[in-house]
Amino acid sequence: APHIFTSLMQYRRDWLVQDHKNKWSRINPYRYDEFMRTIAPFYLRREKEDVYKELPKLNRLFTVIEISDERLKKAYNKVLDTIESNMCSRSEFSFFANIGELQQLRQICGMAKVPFIADYAETFVSDSEKSKVAIGIHHHSVRDTLANILEPYGVLKLSGEDSPEQKDRIMRNFETSPEQLLVINMLAGGVGMDFHYCDNILIAERQWNAADEEQFEFRFYNPDPSIKTRPTNVEYIIAKGTIDQFFYEMVEEKRAIFGETIGNNWSIQQDQTSFKNLLERTVASRL
Repeated sequence: APHIFTSLMQYRRDWLVQDHKNKWSRINPYRYDEFMRTIAPFYLRREKEDVYKELPKLNRLFTVIEISDERLKKAYNKVLDTIESNMCSRSEFSFFANIGELQQLRQICGMAKVPFIADYAETFVSDSEKSKVAIGIHHHSVRDTLANILEPYGVLKLSGEDSPEQKDRIMRNFETSPEQLLVINMLAGGVGMDFHYCDNILIAERQWNAADEEQFEFRFYNPDPSIKTRPTNVEYIIAKGTIDQFFYEMVEEKRAIFGETIGNNWSIQQDQTSFKNLLERTVASRL
């Protein structure tokens, strides 16, 4: 359609945005709907909502808790001091220059959620004899602490340290095993696994990439009614006043722009402006 797309440069200026490396990487999210209408006569595109008219529900819930452990508060603020010092001395706002400290913040938030999740799991097991709940984590320390506390209630673990055979065995056995709780690494459990028999998921630690989170969700949810008709409940636990909350607000803002699925369109590692805003807001909020 040369009468619409007159040149590559014009196409870039009209429709694309640049990433942190100044590459024209994706469609401008603010013109996405207009772009789809423009190219509609030239290509065929069917979304899952068009194919499956009555989709089972994917319910995302967000529960905000407060960090009460003074030791964790002190450790969190100490990391903030390091980040602020780096920002002032080096004016460094890139994702990879701060990833070490940010992972520490996420780990501290994860540890702070352990008491809440333990109470949730105890109540869940006492209220239901058969239903399963999976708890998504990232750090080994959070995994092991949770597994240790939840051991009296019956718990399985799945992580990247397990072999493919072990992962497959855990995936298949969890459905019929007496254990109702599964502590699962979100990256290790987000590829090539299916837990469609499990309807309840708690996210203790979020991933930086929305695609990784959505891939993990789809290990439990499936839009095909021939596979699953029950709703899938994914509950994200958010630590109030921390990087957890600020990242949550940023992701939900992106969902409002991109739609329900943002995985292929946005990643904070590549969005330097959003990352800088997240960094500045996080440093400005002490516990």
